[in-house]
Amino acid sequence: MFLKELENGKVRYFEKFYNEREGKWQQVTVTLGSKSRAVQAEAKILLAQKIDKARTDNANFNSSVSIQAAFDEWQVIREKELKASSFFNESKML
Repeated sequence: MFLKELENGKVRYFEKFYNEREGKWQQVTVTLGSKSRAVQAEAKILLAQKIDKARTDNANFNSSVSIQAAFDEWQVIREKELKASSFFNESKML
């Protein structure tokens, strides 16, 4: 967690986390009135809640898709990645 003092006297707290669904780092922020130890502890709690919410939203992404539909979509992508003979051998194992 890091912080930045704003011109109006408030303090913005930042935390970075890795978003597995998008495959990139993201940042959450919360703005509070000061930078005392008590407020920093509150900022840690609020930032953790925001990160948990973002990760929970990611976990529920496309949860209505059936396993077969997800597998079919993966197979199309995988077929483009491999040579035809490799894809044929791999699909026989599945």
